[in-house]
Amino acid sequence: MEDLLNTPTKKLNLNNLVSLNLERHVLSALLKQPQIFPEIDTFLTDADFYNKVHQTVFCVIRNSYLKNEKLDKVLLAQKVKNLNINFFEEVDIFDYIENLFFSNINEKAGVESCKELIKLRIRREICETADRVKEFVVKNGEQNIENLICSCDKIYNERLNKYYSSEKIENIFDSVEFIIEKIGNNPPNEKQFMFGPFSTINRIYGSLHKPSNITIVGARSGTFKTSIGVFVNTFIAEKYNIPLFHLDAGEMNKLELQIRAVCMFTNGQVPYWALENGQWRNNEKWTELVRDIWPKVKKIKFYYHDISGLKPIEIISLIRRFSYNIAGRDNLFLVHYDYLKPFDTSSYNHPEWKEMGHAIQDFKAFINNEIKIPIWASLQLNRLGVTTNKTSSQLTDSEETFGISDRILQQSTHSILLRNKVNEEIADEQNKYGNLKAIFVKNRHLGRDYMDAINPVQVSKGKFKKNYINLLSTSFYFEDKGDLNQMVEELKDKVDIEENDNKEDDIL
Repeated sequence: MEDLLNTPTKKLNLNNLVSLNLERHVLSALLKQPQIFPEIDTFLTDADFYNKVHQTVFCVIRNSYLKNEKLDKVLLAQKVKNLNINFFEEVDIFDYIENLFFSNINEKAGVESCKELIKLRIRREICETADRVKEFVVKNGEQNIENLICSCDKIYNERLNKYYSSEKIENIFDSVEFIIEKIGNNPPNEKQFMFGPFSTINRIYGSLHKPSNITIVGARSGTFKTSIGVFVNTFIAEKYNIPLFHLDAGEMNKLELQIRAVCMFTNGQVPYWALENGQWRNNEKWTELVRDIWPKVKKIKFYYHDISGLKPIEIISLIRRFSYNIAGRDNLFLVHYDYLKPFDTSSYNHPEWKEMGHAIQDFKAFINNEIKIPIWASLQLNRLGVTTNKTSSQLTDSEETFGISDRILQQSTHSILLRNKVNEEIADEQNKYGNLKAIFVKNRHLGRDYMDAINPVQVSKGKFKKNYINLLSTSFYFEDKGDLNQMVEELKDKVDIEENDNKEDDIL
C-alpha cells in the first residue's frame, strides 16, 4: 500500500516538488482540526494534491464538511470506496484513513501545511509552464524575434495571471450595457437591498445593508450605539429571515443583551429593571406584553460571540466559520460589530491607529471579495463629540468627531453621527421630534429622494443646515420622527422662520 501511494500518478520528473508526506499531513489536519476548514477552503483545492488517492480523499472530506456531516473514519472510508476508482483495488482504504486519524497536528500547523502544499503546486505549474515555453522556442525557430518574445510572454503570463487574479485589468465598460439591461429585465428582489425600520432613512439614503456595505455609527459612550445596532439589525434579521451574528468587544454579556432585546420587543413598555429582577410578573400588562413576544423571538436567529482579545485576522476567520457552519455557504447573513476599538499592540512601528486602519481595510476586502455580507459597526466618537453642557452652536456635528483612523470613514459605505439633542434643541422643536439626531457624514449611495441628502435645508432667512434624521429612543426601542426638511415644514406655520434670523441660535 505504501509503495503505491508513493508512486506519482502522472509522469513528472520533479520529485523535489512533490511531497506525499505533506499531503497526508494536510488530510490529517482536516480530520483532526475541522475548525480550519472554512479558512483553508478559500484557497485549497483538489488540484493541490499530486497523488490521485489524496485528491479523492480530500474531495470526500470537503463534501462532508459542506453538508455539515460528521466525519467518521469508517463512513469516510466507505464513501471513498463507493467511488469505485481502480487504484483502490490494491489499497486497504479503511486502514489508510484510520492511520490519518492517528496523526497529532495542531490547528496552526494544519493551516501552514495547506499553504506549503499550495506553494508546491504553484512551483510545479511554473516548471510546467517553463517547459511549454522551451518547447515553443525549439519548434518555432522560423518566427522573428518579436513574435517569439510575444508568444513566450503570453504562455508564461497566462499561467501567472491566475495567481494574481485580484490584479486583473479589465475594461468594465465592455459589459455595462449587458449588465444594466439585465437588471432592467430582471429587477432584484428587496432581499438584495434589505431596508431597515426607519422609512426616512430608506427614502433619502437607501438601504444601509446591501451586501459588502459597511455602515459605521459613531456616538459617545452611553448614546445608544449598541441599542440602535441591535434594533436595526434584529428588525432586518426578522423581516428577511436571515441570521444575525453579534460580535461584542467585551462590553456587554449575553444576559444584558437578552434583557435589552425583550425591552425592545415590547416597544420599550416593559422596563429593564422589571425584567432584570423578575418584577414584570407582578404587573398584569407587562406579563401579557412579555409573553406575547415569545413566538416572534423564537423565529429570529440571533448569534452572540465575545471577540475581546481577538486579532483582526481571527475575527475574519470567525465570521468565515459562521458562514460555513451556521449560516450556510453562500447564504446571506448580518454582522453587527459592537464596537470598533483599538487592537492591542506593543510595537512602536504598529501604533493603534495603523492597526485599526489595516483591520477595517481587511474587513472591507473580505466582504467585497469573499463573503458578500453587510457589516454594521459602531465607534466611540472622540471628545469633540461630547454634548454635555453645550449649546447647539458649540457642537461639532462633522466627521472630525470620528477618531482612531481616517480609514474607518474611507472604507465605510455610510457613516452616521448619532448624538443626544441638547435641551435647547428639544425646546425649540416643541418636544415633537425625538431626542436623537442621526447625521450622515459619509454616504456612497443614496435613495429615491437623494436630493434631500445633498441640498442644505433653510432653517431661517439666509441660514441653512445639513439635513439630518430625527429619532426617538425609549428603553431600547426607536421611532422615526422624520428629517429636518419635514420638521421645518411642520413648524413654519407656528414659527415664522423668515423673521427669526436675528436669534443668536437657529430655532431648529
